[in-house]
Amino acid sequence: MSNAKAKASVVSRYDSVVSDMNSLAITRHYLGFDEEFWEKVVRAAEGKATLDKDDAKHIITLLRGGGEDATESKIASLIVSRLRDQQDLLDEGFLQYLSENYNNTSLQSRHDPETVPMKTTESAAELDHSPAKPFRRLSSQVIDVLKNLKNWDFDIFALQDITSSPIVTITTHCLTEYDLINALDFDSGRLRSFLSCIHDAYNALPYHNSLHGADVTQTVFYFLSTAHVIEALQLNQIATASIIIAAAIHDVGHPGLNGKFLITTNSQIAIQYSDKSPLEMMHLATAFRLWRMDDNNFTERIPITVYREMRRLIVEMVLLTDNDMHFALLNRLDRLITVHSSSPDQPPLPPATSELQSVPYLLSTRTPASHPNTDDRQLLLLQVTLHTADVSNTAKPWNIYNAWLERIMEEFYLQGDMERSLNMPISYAFDRLNPVKQSKFQVGFIKAIVGPLYKTFSKIDGIDISECLEHLSSNARVWKKAIAAEDNENCSRPADISRTDSI
Repeated sequence: MSNAKAKASVVSRYDSVVSDMNSLAITRHYLGFDEEFWEKVVRAAEGKATLDKDDAKHIITLLRGGGEDATESKIASLIVSRLRDQQDLLDEGFLQYLSENYNNTSLQSRHDPETVPMKTTESAAELDHSPAKPFRRLSSQVIDVLKNLKNWDFDIFALQDITSSPIVTITTHCLTEYDLINALDFDSGRLRSFLSCIHDAYNALPYHNSLHGADVTQTVFYFLSTAHVIEALQLNQIATASIIIAAAIHDVGHPGLNGKFLITTNSQIAIQYSDKSPLEMMHLATAFRLWRMDDNNFTERIPITVYREMRRLIVEMVLLTDNDMHFALLNRLDRLITVHSSSPDQPPLPPATSELQSVPYLLSTRTPASHPNTDDRQLLLLQVTLHTADVSNTAKPWNIYNAWLERIMEEFYLQGDMERSLNMPISYAFDRLNPVKQSKFQVGFIKAIVGPLYKTFSKIDGIDISECLEHLSSNARVWKKAIAAEDNENCSRPADISRTDSI
């Protein structure tokens, strides 16, 4: 068998054995570095081999950055995390060597209730959710950072430096800020377990990782609170809890490859979901599979009608984060705004009748009140809100935007590397050997995608995203100055350009 066929066979078998992980897609690109090792990992996953001391040495070498590429250390870390639940595949020599030589890599569960921080606002920082008491006190550092959670310039990377799971901390903060855990009778202990599992189910990717989930959740919280989306859309507590949870889970299990690649390569994910938004379908299936587990089912005691409404909203919102749906979503929003602007005497979002007439509402006052179900127009605006948060990096302050840009480009390049290794056409902007001009690429993305979305979103009555629009315009001007400099054969990097008062 040729090397290419042998490699393809290994990849195929790995897909079939650990397809539910969706986590080792990047590993395929690196199989060529040590095919014998990866073959053994495949056989271990099949239960046909065990990993021994020598394998532990190899993994540790990768973890310490001693492989062919720094990304190998991420892959190695991912392997170790996935092996936590398969300790019967590891002999004692492996476990002993790993613990002695790389003590930062634990084969214990990351959900230890004594170690996972889960506090929220300063008022929530003193909560003691009896009798389960699932929240522990946060450090003063974390509390200080969370005080800025309603700000557009919130630094998610600062939170990452001081807490092990920003997605757990931020999501619980947002839910507690509006008293949703108590009002909707969520089991707070199981909620903690669920969010910890979501954290674990995000993969160790440059961009689509759990920090991205936390960042989108914080951005949604900014829209709900500072930008007044709750009041503008007249959201009830079910809808508000749903969009916060949808933001947290919206990319869980992302393999670091886009939908087009999965469909083109006839991947198992694409086959399973018949090429229809395969990534988004997979994210939802992964999240709800974790949600229904006994230890994670935080909605077990709420009325079934409330759970069904939450599930409906979350599914509809996450499906519309598919970038292929961007222009259809934007056109629907445009039409909605046009219809209501032509009828100024009509309430922008008239209520609909529902079986959920007694659901608590009045989030701004935290007072239970009767409110109808979320209607189709409100749902459309919830979908737009989540999608707008998902593509928000371009509209953030420059330092935050640039940090995320570096991460997404590395993930693009990893897919491009795979496309090259498979003799596929390399996607535009995904070729690290022939990189595009970032200035023109970003200006085009702002003008064609993010700019029209944010400008249309800002037209919804009662929503104020003026700060977001200012940063978006400012960032675009930086790139335009870079283009002008490049046209004048000036080699200045965009990040080095002085941002004067005119920018």
